[in-house]
Amino acid sequence: MTRLVMWLLGCLLFAQAVHGHTERVVSLTVTNATGYLLAGDGSIKDPAFNRANIAARAEILFTATNSLSPLTYSYYVEFELLNAANEPVAVFDAKGQSNRVYQLSDSVSLPAGAPPFAVVKQVTRTYDAPLVPVGRLDPLDRYRVHLRLRKRGLLDPKYVEIQAGATDVARTYYHFTNARSGDAAWNVIALLEGAAYQRTYLVRTVPGRDSFEVRASFTLRRYDDFAAAPAASEIPLRFTYEVRDATTGTSVALVRSNQAAPRTLLSHGISLANAPAWPTTLTSTQVLEI
Repeated sequence: MTRLVMWLLGCLLFAQAVHGHTERVVSLTVTNATGYLLAGDGSIKDPAFNRANIAARAEILFTATNSLSPLTYSYYVEFELLNAANEPVAVFDAKGQSNRVYQLSDSVSLPAGAPPFAVVKQVTRTYDAPLVPVGRLDPLDRYRVHLRLRKRGLLDPKYVEIQAGATDVARTYYHFTNARSGDAAWNVIALLEGAAYQRTYLVRTVPGRDSFEVRASFTLRRYDDFAAAPAASEIPLRFTYEVRDATTGTSVALVRSNQAAPRTLLSHGISLANAPAWPTTLTSTQVLEI
């Protein structure tokens, strides 16, 4: 009896080794790639306006390598969100817990059907992962979705990662974490786009020429009070700066090291045809007297 059981196990192992499945990622995309991630959309049920998560979608082709009896494999389909340093960003998993992966499980049995009837040797399946970062994404970083597949046969003791993975393109995200309309924050993302000297000399005794001038270019994005009509507010913007010796790196004492530059900005864009509003954007420059 023992020899018979061992023989049957050996046959099963041989069958899975010879008559297995192959896997190929047909596509890996983000279906709602707009550059914005808006937590305030969490209450919107219309998938056409889903901006509360990074909607990752993978299509995977499974192929049987034989036309004999079907074999079943179990799979873990795991989605990761990686930053520019190739580090995983914590996301909420399918159970709502903080995790480095969003994991889906599936099983595939191929081939399907039996001779002389049609035998299906291939099947393509679609997997969706709504990736919600646990923390706020950095607008100065770039993020990409990575897909990993792990596989286990009937008699395999554990899941093994396979080569059929994929990585989506890197993207910048402007992440507004305000989930409630009307909170106390301004909900503005400010980015310094560049700076250049406008005047490279100063004359201490000549008024209006007693400072260096640097023109700073910047962009403001705001998504605030999104449940109300858009309203303009003065945003208390402030620039801070320092001057360092080019040789020693020593900081040079300044009369002042910051300058206020308030800007007026709508709380959000105008909603059209009952569609959710978008963040409002302002690109501007400010001359800093240093």
